Amino acid sequence: YDWMREQLSVALQGARLVRRVAEEIAQREQAEHWRRQQELSLAARMQTSILPRELRVPGLELAARMLPALAVGGDGYDVRPFARGCWLAIGDASGRGLARGLTMMLLESRIAAVVAGAPEGSPKEALQVINGVLRDNVHERLGYDEHATLLLMRYESSGRVAYAGAHEDILIYRKRLGRAERVESIGVWLGIVPDVDDATELR
Repeated sequence: YDWMREQLSVALQGARLVRRVAEEIAQREQAEHWRRQQELSLAARMQTSILPRELRVPGLELAARMLPALAVGGDGYDVRPFARGCWLAIGDASGRGLARGLTMMLLESRIAAVVAGAPEGSPKEALQVINGVLRDNVHERLGYDEHATLLLMRYESSGRVAYAGAHEDILIYRKRLGRAERVESIGVWLGIVPDVDDATELR
């Protein structure tokens, strides 16, 4: 009986220890899950908070909406009005996660600075400046191996449009002709090489 009592006691202690370890693991996993959810929620709020609140440009009807995915992504767009029109930008940092969201935030802040400093400037020249800063910040300072696509367009109230960069192709509906046409966006990803001048076309 003494031997059986000792064996049962050891078995019960082992079972209690296993249960306690399992509970601690579950608590740690739950805490880690909560922390990740908080991080993602904060990153998603930061990502959407820098998007334009109003899309008002004389002579244009604009509509845009972004619904963040469960994971933080690198999608973004911007509308920057100036006296004779506006700048439009749409892009996507590669992949998913906090690094990509941070890359897009850096990209959007640089777009705002460049077009505010030269509202009548060339989209090709603006992309060259944006690429250089993005390359320096992301690769050299943060040590991330990230890149982004970006299509940058300058619209003038006269109806003239100039654009440069690479993202999705542009769809234009010609009301007079009753049909849509697709225009390729030809360019290079930003943040990979220090100079994108030769690989960027102004159209």
